[in-house]
Amino acid sequence: RHKRQGARRDDYILFSESNTRFVVEVSEESRKGFEKAMKGVRSGLIGKVCEENDFTVYGLGGKTVVKAASDELKEAWQRPLKW
Repeated sequence: RHKRQGARRDDYILFSESNTRFVVEVSEESRKGFEKAMKGVRSGLIGKVCEENDFTVYGLGGKTVVKAASDELKEAWQRPLKW
């Protein structure tokens, strides 16, 4: 899929800042229709919303590379914005 140098590394994929990347949330019921509408556009499934409070990222080899509680991540993001 990724042909650029380093693209087979978890850190490259997680932190790459190339242009025109979007994150779209689609219900499971709409997934096939969305994928059909996006045919020909380079895309990939990166996650699934679950009831657990954890944010987990799995690397290319299937191992967990990030695992944190969602509320802790939200606090870390908002803390610098508080006066």
